[in-house]
Amino acid sequence: MKRKIAGPLLLVAVASACEGAGPGATAAGMQATDSAGVRVVELGRELERLADPVSDATPAFRVGVEGSGVELFRVSAAGFLPDGRLVIGNSGVPEVLVVGPEGALVDRLGDRGEGPGQFGEITSVHPQPDGSIVVYDDRQGRLTAFSGAAAPETRRMADPSSISDVRPITASQQGSVLAVFGDNRMFMRSGVRHDSTPLMRFPPESTLPDTIGRWASSAWSFESVGDGITRSSLPFGPALHTSGSASAAVLAESHRARVTVLRADGEVAMLLRWTEEPRTVSDADVRAWYAERERELPAGSSIPAHEAHHPVIDGVLAGRDGSVWVAPTRLATDSVQVWLRFDDRGEPLPAVRLDREVRLLDAAGDRVAVLARDELSVETVVVMEIRPR
Repeated sequence: MKRKIAGPLLLVAVASACEGAGPGATAAGMQATDSAGVRVVELGRELERLADPVSDATPAFRVGVEGSGVELFRVSAAGFLPDGRLVIGNSGVPEVLVVGPEGALVDRLGDRGEGPGQFGEITSVHPQPDGSIVVYDDRQGRLTAFSGAAAPETRRMADPSSISDVRPITASQQGSVLAVFGDNRMFMRSGVRHDSTPLMRFPPESTLPDTIGRWASSAWSFESVGDGITRSSLPFGPALHTSGSASAAVLAESHRARVTVLRADGEVAMLLRWTEEPRTVSDADVRAWYAERERELPAGSSIPAHEAHHPVIDGVLAGRDGSVWVAPTRLATDSVQVWLRFDDRGEPLPAVRLDREVRLLDAAGDRVAVLARDELSVETVVVMEIRPR
């Protein structure tokens, strides 16, 4: 059976951030200042001016297509190595796939188990500047480093917890690790709970982190149904978006028009901010949300409580080339997500339009990797090249 990628994946466009805004230039309506080593970039009110399409991007290759000999199962992460190879965390197996710049499978790393180079689950992958690969396993609470023909090395990060998992944003085998907690698995009989997470810095060879900030994360709606309890994400509720490269971490709370860029040591390097009027969640929005999910909800479920306002950020990405990617909610359509891009000084780069159904995994130079699912939920990792018209 021929598999079809869901959505208009081939219809990908790149947008000019602003006409004439080259290196060292500041886009009209933008202001940038430096204070105490922090670059503060004010984007103003009109984000639309940063999203005027002028270029295209086309798929270079796909990993996981039928007949390729590679089957993807619960891809958790992917990242580009400096030489152009792509590392994929195939968590459902679990194994790490290494794919060459032309799409050929060149290596498989790891298998299921508790020994060196083995995993319970692959949570994240962290390609390193020297070409080595660091992988985090939250079931075992440890990092594993693969470097050429050398034996895999492990580093204990934290004891596995039944409440929440450590989620590294930046990670290396010898240096500091920046991390947050994943979803809190505590339950309550009814009502709504808003979670938060510390931003933690693990010093080298230590399982005792320093807390360097606190961030709003998820919100949950609880309801007693018979003798049990159901838990669901609060409709239109908050999320903490995180992404990391070897040198930087990017964080953004979904309901706040601000993106924070940190160095690998946890110090703030740059803030991207803009003016956004919060859009109220209407009764019609809630009814539409319920209608889409009614079949998935337990029998007898009522329309749950919901967040008062829509999110303003749908995602962030720390590019391997030092770029910062931001997906403002208001620029999205039902089928397309616009990703605004900035260099490490906050100067605008060409923005990218992607199918909203795909998940952006990583970016390096003129290449991006996304995760797509077809109508049968079969996963494919697609590498696309961004080229000017």
